[in-house]
Amino acid sequence: MPVDNNKSIIKNMISTPIELIAFILIAISLIKIVTIAIKPMAWYNSVVKPLFSNPRATQTISFLLAALVLYYLLIELSIVQILAAVFFMALLMLGGMVSFAKPFIDDAEKIYRGRNILRKYWLYTLIWVVLLLWGLKEIL
Repeated sequence: MPVDNNKSIIKNMISTPIELIAFILIAISLIKIVTIAIKPMAWYNSVVKPLFSNPRATQTISFLLAALVLYYLLIELSIVQILAAVFFMALLMLGGMVSFAKPFIDDAEKIYRGRNILRKYWLYTLIWVVLLLWGLKEIL
């Protein structure tokens, strides 16, 4: 019986859930960069607009996926290591967002003027506080 040596390259490369998570990030990011380089509005119309047109669904799905990713990350990493990686990503994102300072500042001012900012973002804030306190507990 002949042996099939044409196994999927991706299947041979990815052997753990963390590698799969990283591969998904890499694939989406490369597709995004190439699409934006060729036709920026295609990314806007097919990804950005649909995601932000239904914030409740996007938020629910993103939180569920975040929980799933966190579960798999915690198999191999500590919460402190994860938070350190989050800090790296936050700094990288800040560096990119600064390019859009004027529109961002205008929008941020509207958000911060509202007195109910923490009430509006209570779930997001709660998740962050739990993760931060968990990390602090691990460090201390």
